[in-house]
Amino acid sequence: MKYDEIAESLRKRPRAAVATVVASSGSAPRAPGARMVVFQDGRSEGTVGGGILEKKVVEDAAALLATGGTSLRTYPLRPEKQGGIGAECGGEVTVFIEAFGAGPRLLILGGGHIGLELYKLAQQLGWEVAIADDRPAFSSRERFPQAIALRTAGYGDPALRELADGRTAIVIATEAHTGDAAALANLIGTGAFYVGMIGSARKVAAITAALQKEGTPAEKLGAVRAPVGIDIGAETPAEIAVSIFAEILAVKSGVSSVRPMMESKRRGS
Repeated sequence: MKYDEIAESLRKRPRAAVATVVASSGSAPRAPGARMVVFQDGRSEGTVGGGILEKKVVEDAAALLATGGTSLRTYPLRPEKQGGIGAECGGEVTVFIEAFGAGPRLLILGGGHIGLELYKLAQQLGWEVAIADDRPAFSSRERFPQAIALRTAGYGDPALRELADGRTAIVIATEAHTGDAAALANLIGTGAFYVGMIGSARKVAAITAALQKEGTPAEKLGAVRAPVGIDIGAETPAEIAVSIFAEILAVKSGVSSVRPMMESKRRGS
């Protein structure tokens, strides 16, 4: 593919990965410079050689889109028993893959007052937002016009797990104790970098105790941020959303403790 063709593909569908052959040796299907664009749904334009090589590159590009960034991978074109990818060419191909448009995502379970304020804040910060609520009025396109995904489903629906990956922050703020428990049990093992649940300390303790009794590992439950958010004295839904997002950003940035900016400046850090 030529650069103008790649640019046109990304203009139409900005969430994609570009794979470029940067080195090859021995018997290989394409020379360095061959390019391919891989979209989130697995479709592609261009080619890096076809066959099993291209299948592997598409798989790796789709996986990279879940996290963003770049990757440099070498594919030995030999049978698997010889340490290769299952090809018979005998050569070797190195491919540079770069993801575009794979930013952070916020998955909100519960589209009520707090969920709506979280959605607004995430939009301002340029995050993707996915919403799930078992009530149609609270998971509608009218209420969340820019959400990338809207699901009207029970909080225990396994399909909701498809909305979470390593670049995802999950906030559980359903309308009831039972909804919170179902959502946490369903989504706690998705690999999301942040899982938070709103509620009182008493409710959180009851839910986590029940899940541990059902077999959820204690270390997974210990990683859940609950009660969710940073203590800033928040009262309104908008203020609570700010406290939650502040904690999400701290976790995303690797900040282990939060202190006032004025204190940080005084210490010269």
